[in-house]
Amino acid sequence: MPRGIRENLVEDVIRIVNLAETFRDDTAAHGDPETTRERFNDMVVHLSELMSAMIASPLTGRIFLHPPDAYVDTETREASLEENFLKRV
Repeated sequence: MPRGIRENLVEDVIRIVNLAETFRDDTAAHGDPETTRERFNDMVVHLSELMSAMIASPLTGRIFLHPPDAYVDTETREASLEENFLKRV
């Protein structure tokens, strides 16, 4: 999973769930013990990375919420800037 300061931990969880669903739905691999073992190892690695990210999140700034620009449109941001900052300057 690519790591970046701007990504949040919820996106990591979604990627892991999608990976688990892909592994679950690949019925051809269920009969091969080696492939199954490799996939479980992949899951352990991804979950370990997630755990590390969660522990370090206060230091790295990776949080559980989307950044404001993900849900606030440009017009609202500009209006807020105008109302809260520029009028006071």
